[in-house]
Amino acid sequence: MNNLNTRKQFIALALGVAISVPAISTAATMTSANNDINPITVSFADLNLSQDKGVETLYSRLKAGAKQSCGTVSARQLNLFRSTKECAETALTDAVDSIGNKKLTELHSS
Repeated sequence: MNNLNTRKQFIALALGVAISVPAISTAATMTSANNDINPITVSFADLNLSQDKGVETLYSRLKAGAKQSCGTVSARQLNLFRSTKECAETALTDAVDSIGNKKLTELHSS
């Protein structure tokens, strides 16, 4: 069941990014790790992605958006920690890949 929800979430992510990138006003739409989809829009219209500082700022925004979208777990929910962390990592990777910026991809890979 969790894999089905995760698959739905990343399909929603891909569709959101496909719609967002041509407008150049948003970088990605990320979804939550629970059953409810919680889209997160990350804007980069104000950034110059040809400069390192702009790429670093976008990457920070994407990381924060992935964490927010996938949620956090309390100390009482350690059984959910791994899936939440994996959700955020996958959402970040998908968002970086969908943007297609070489510097952003290199930063994510480092």
